[in-house]
Amino acid sequence: AGFPVRPDPQVDTLLAPYLDQVTAVCAQRLTTAAVPIGGGGGESAAGNLVVDAMRAHVVGSHVAVVNSGALRAVIPEGEVSFCDVYSLFPFDNRFVELRLTGAELERFLEVLTSGAGSMPQISGFRLTVEDGPGVARDLDGDGDQERWETDRLLAAVDDAGRPVDAQGSYTLLLSDYLYKRPGDMRFVLGAIPGDRISIREDRIRDALVDLLSGREEPLGADGGWPLPQPGSPRISFEKL
Repeated sequence: AGFPVRPDPQVDTLLAPYLDQVTAVCAQRLTTAAVPIGGGGGESAAGNLVVDAMRAHVVGSHVAVVNSGALRAVIPEGEVSFCDVYSLFPFDNRFVELRLTGAELERFLEVLTSGAGSMPQISGFRLTVEDGPGVARDLDGDGDQERWETDRLLAAVDDAGRPVDAQGSYTLLLSDYLYKRPGDMRFVLGAIPGDRISIREDRIRDALVDLLSGREEPLGADGGWPLPQPGSPRISFEKL
């Protein structure tokens, strides 16, 4: 301890060409942003950007969810580079595609909005959540009414205003982190048969880069996408 650390010129020489490649990729221009695109605990521009990119990547998907903690930076106003996107979403998370019945999707959304964790970032559905204690339940039958079992979901409709059809079929997109994470969601996700689950090789960050590459309209121009819209929030809260 206490010894000075000095760079090794030979190591610097070995790393130089690789660092040059990283610098070139990092500087790759994708699009522009009219305003900073940031995250947060509720609906956010960065969250909308990521989950909408997920659904754009998997054609025919109905709903995409990512945890707010996955968003790690703000995309600055001005030119948006690959490194800006990497800073926002630095994880190599892959897509998980699940085919759910409407009843399974509704139960998933109930647990998701129970208050046991932070509110999600969501695309494809608009949720109305009770701004209050909700209805206590014992979903797993263990004799305890835990927070994740609380029902606060008042309504769930798709972007066309249609409620969840309990007998319908829906494609849900998650990150492999969110799918594999132990805890509350395993009650729903752990019960889905394997033949209705696809853990894909494509990365969520690559889908985001694909969506932004060459986009001419600046992000958030005139208060538009992906900024939250006050008149049509993706998650709204209602006191009973």
